[in-house]
Amino acid sequence: MLKKLNITERPYFEPEHLIEEVIKPCFNTSKTTNLLSAYFNFESFIEISESLSHFLNNDGKMKIIVSIPKHYESFDYENLDSAIIEAYSSRSPNKTYQDFKKTILTKSGGLKDELKMNKVALISYLVKTGIIKIKFSIRDEGFDHSKIYIFDDSEDKVVLSSAMNWTFNGLNEQSNQTTVHTSFGDSDIWKYSVNRFDNIWNNKVEK
Repeated sequence: MLKKLNITERPYFEPEHLIEEVIKPCFNTSKTTNLLSAYFNFESFIEISESLSHFLNNDGKMKIIVSIPKHYESFDYENLDSAIIEAYSSRSPNKTYQDFKKTILTKSGGLKDELKMNKVALISYLVKTGIIKIKFSIRDEGFDHSKIYIFDDSEDKVVLSSAMNWTFNGLNEQSNQTTVHTSFGDSDIWKYSVNRFDNIWNNKVEK
């Protein structure tokens, strides 16, 4: 349970501390994870692949929202993981998905290897089987630059309000402030972030 992880409500500045003390333990314990990021790529999971494998072994499910401006000409497409689009258009046979399931859930280091060598097919498996759902946040004006990361074990939540994008560089090379809130702490601030994510996911935000 998340409550038993003894996570402290506090700000983090260096990604390695955040990963080791919060992100990895939360993936090991959560049943659902929701990510809202201005920029996102699947390489971000490489260094936390062991914890992600544990999450998938526990039948974890993930929702991801990536922000895109309405006026596409102003968007830096180099920061959009093209594997997302390719995965959604994939027509891989069911046997491919079963092979991935055997590899990433039973072979030690299998998920990390597939992320490096066969990313599109792996993401296609995760998307087509409903393990990961991805939506794009497109505003009429401007750009949704919020970063909200929510871990949920069905009883408690750990919520990260961050300046960090969920990218390889964000989780490995950049210093950003990320504030940790919990549903079992002294404050209800975490509810605002959870509501914000849910409203964007369900298209209930005025844009």
